[in-house]
Amino acid sequence: MEILKPNMYVRTKNHNGFAGGVGKIEKIQDDKTHKTKWITLDRSLDGISFLVNISEITKASHNIIDLIEADDYVNGHKVCDDFRLDTDDYGNNFIEIGIESDKFLNHYIREDEIETIVTKQQFESMQYEVK
Repeated sequence: MEILKPNMYVRTKNHNGFAGGVGKIEKIQDDKTHKTKWITLDRSLDGISFLVNISEITKASHNIIDLIEADDYVNGHKVCDDFRLDTDDYGNNFIEIGIESDKFLNHYIREDEIETIVTKQQFESMQYEVK
């Protein structure tokens, strides 16, 4: 994993009942007593920050598009298993996702067009299953 720095994007794993998600590093603090680091993440549009242990970080990148995985939702579209990350002729990063309802229709989202990411773990933690 890259060396973590403020303004990088990270993906976290599930921990203590909280679903893993994507956030932007605001601050990194050393905890010399416990020999670890704590990361302050901005994980929402309303400015609420979360404190997570560095051990909860699964991926990190300066490019948020690198953190997307199959079954996540990007701008409300489910990312299918056969998605791909690529770069166009102008150097713009984009993700090609198959729309779940039509496997033959591909949808391209440039990195600068990403407005929301809901991870598979977040989505599953919010679902209600009728039995």
